Formats: sequence, C-alpha cells, structure tokens
Amino acid sequence: MIVTDIQKRRHRLTALFLDGQPTLIDTETLLLSGIGVGKELSQQELADLQERSQYNRAYEKALYLLEYRAHSRKELLTKILREYPPAAAESAVARVTELGLIDDTVYAADLAEEYVIRKGYGVHRAQMELQKRGIDRDLATAVLSEIQTDPIAQLTELIPKKYHPIPTDPKGVQKVVSAMVRNGYEFSQVRQALKQLAEEIEVEEPWQ
Repeated sequence: MIVTDIQKRRHRLTALFLDGQPTLIDTETLLLSGIGVGKELSQQELADLQERSQYNRAYEKALYLLEYRAHSRKELLTKILREYPPAAAESAVARVTELGLIDDTVYAADLAEEYVIRKGYGVHRAQMELQKRGIDRDLATAVLSEIQTDPIAQLTELIPKKYHPIPTDPKGVQKVVSAMVRNGYEFSQVRQALKQLAEEIEVEEPWQ
C-alpha cells in the first residue's frame, strides 16, 4: 500500500490515504512515525501504526477526563473502554496512575467528605455513592469511618433546612422519615432527631 495523501482533520487527527483509501491516525503518532506521501506500508506496519494511535488517543482521553474532574481508577477505565480496546485503555490508566494523576484513596476521602459534610448524606447513602464512582467497598467503608460526625446533630440541622415549618401531622412526618432514610440515615436516627426537634418547638412527639 502506498501513502497517496495526508490531510489534517479535527480533534488532533490526520487522515492517512493508502491507495486512495483514508484511515484516521492521531496526528502526534503519525508525525513521530515519519511517514510521508509516497511511503509504502505493509498491512503489519499499518496495523502497528493504528495500534500506537489507539494507545495515544486513549491516553489523551484519560488526560481530558481528568482535566474535567477527578476519577477513580475503575471509573476512568470504564469511560475509556467505551471508545478504545482494553489494552489501550489499561495502558492509558496505568500511565496517568504513574504520573500521580489518580489516587483512589485521596479521591475516596474527598468524595466522602463531600457527601457527608457538604451534602448531608447518611453513611449508607454515602457508601452507595462512593461505590457508584468506582470506589472499592472496603476503601469506601474505611474513608467513611474516618469522618467524625454525629448523625443526630446532622439531622436536626438538615431537616429544618429542607422542611419549614417542620411537619407534625402523620403524613408530613412520614414524608420526612422516608426522605431521610433514602438519604442514608437509619430510621432510629431520624426518629430521635424528630423527637429532639419536637421538644425544641414544644409540640408532642410527631409519631404519637
């Protein structure tokens, strides 16, 4: 096969025309190869070039995703696998790991604080969200155990923010309980928080 033309395309890609038929190669890989118009390529040489291009494009994809936000290793790999073969995706994740651009322990700790402290999630919801982001179950449990919080105090602060005035009728109370349980708190914790809030506004316990 003879290289009959080379044309730049968008997104750092170049069309390499072989006997008039185009194939897309990332521009950096093509430049490093030294291939130019008139060069003869065997099928194996083309396959090797395409493979190097995939590896480089997968790496560029990893850098792009990490520029947008932090990722866990599993999360990043899953996204790259949507576009590139396993070997290229694994190589890309390994490279950014070596550069220190991903660290599951640091990422998990930051996320745990985000979910529990800033979003007000209970431990169960936070655990679920961490695992959705590709954090290993044991690591998620470990980082959450490092966050010293009082769930009752969190609830007595969270409930009035979301519900004002605090409902005291059975239907309203059930709505609060269901929402807080979905938010990762235990029923007993929600009950205790509601009792404390009821005492503060001097009404009967809302479940009576």
